This record gives sequence, C-alpha cells and structure tokens, in this order.
Amino acid sequence: MCRFISPFLRNILIIIVLLGLAEILLVVRIPFVNAADLINALAYSQWVIFRHWAMILLMLFSGQLLVGFCNKYLFLLFTEHLEKNIRYGVFGYILAQSATFTEDHSTGDILSRLLNDTPKIKGFITGVALQFFLTLWPLS
Repeated sequence: MCRFISPFLRNILIIIVLLGLAEILLVVRIPFVNAADLINALAYSQWVIFRHWAMILLMLFSGQLLVGFCNKYLFLLFTEHLEKNIRYGVFGYILAQSATFTEDHSTGDILSRLLNDTPKIKGFITGVALQFFLTLWPLS
C-alpha cells in the first residue's frame, strides 16, 4: 500500500490527523464553559457576561465546524487520490503483461475488474484505517 501513497498524499494524511486532533480538542473544550455562569447571567440580566459566554461558545462551535469540514474534505481528497493511484498501478501492471494474457482474458473483463474492484479496495483501506482509529480512541 505504501507505494500508492505519494508524498502529496502522505502530507494530506498528516494534515487529516492533525485536524482530527484539533477537532477533538475543540469538542473537549466545550463542556468547560460554565453553564452556571451562563444561567446566572440570564437570570440577573447581566447581558455583558451572557454575550461574553455566547461569543466563546459561538467561536468554539464555528471552529469545530470549520475544522470538521476541512478534515472531511481532505479525507475525501486523500481517498480519491489513493483510488487513482491504485488504478494507475493496476493499469501499468496489465500493460506489462504478455500478449497471451490479453488472449486469455477479454478486454471487458479486465476493464470491469479495473473499474469495479478499485473502489472496493479503497473502501477496505479507508474502512480499516477508520476502524483502527475508532478502536484506539477508547484506549486513550
């Protein structure tokens, strides 16, 4: 699998992991906003304090939304490039075969395997990677 991951994809994968960690930090930070301060500010009409906490929550949620979007977009970009690299590798392998290979296998079968199996491989690789991180998350 490593030969299909170019330096560009490796850098995107590193950014995806860092954005995932940033998203986790933003989610973890939200419960530390003191709800009692927010309720007291509303009860006693202390609008300055209420606006202060509301802005903090708005910034945290906005940051989480932006980081989450970038993370999902880069993960999609990573998987599409990975699928393209796998297709190029398989196509290069097919071209390197002898003439008897093309006599034994029809062109439709070869193209069918090339087009239908690479998304399955991509799904397996990304599914295993996703499952790996989900499995490790409860351990931390």
